[in-house]
Amino acid sequence: MVKLSVAIKSYNHAPYIRRCIESILDQDFEDFAVIVTDDASTDGTLEIVREFLDPRIHLEVLPANLGVSGAMNRTIARAQRADRNSELRRFRPAGKVL
Repeated sequence: MVKLSVAIKSYNHAPYIRRCIESILDQDFEDFAVIVTDDASTDGTLEIVREFLDPRIHLEVLPANLGVSGAMNRTIARAQRADRNSELRRFRPAGKVL
C-alpha cells in the first residue's frame, strides 16, 4: 500500500512533463505511485515519459484524445484502483512542479 498517489493527466506537455515527473521523484518521501495518463499527445510527451524507468510510474496511453475531463476521470479511476487505501492523493497538472 502506497501512502500517496500522484495523478498526472497530460496532453501535449512535452515542455513540462520531464520537470514535473522529476520534481515528484526528487522528493525525500518515497512511498508513492505516479499515475500518468497521456491523452493522445502528438508532441513527444509520451516518449519523454517512457524515458523514466522508475517502477512507481504507471503510464496509460489513450489511443484518442478524450479531453481534459475524460482523461482526468480515467486517471483518477486508475489511481483509485491502484491503491484504494492510499492515505493521500495529490492531483497535479503536468505544468506544475513540487
